[in-house]
Amino acid sequence: MKIIQTENMPIANGHYSQCIEHNEILYLSGQLPIDQKPRKFQQQFQSKLT
Repeated sequence: MKIIQTENMPIANGHYSQCIEHNEILYLSGQLPIDQKPRKFQQQFQSKLT
């Protein structure tokens, strides 16, 4: 098992990891629509879902 972390991905909160590779399969945690620079939730994302 290999834990993969990078500054180019959002920070994993709590006990989650950004990415784990196991037996050539990548496991990614869910991502929220947060802009990483100001760390703010992107409001326009909600309108794209409906």
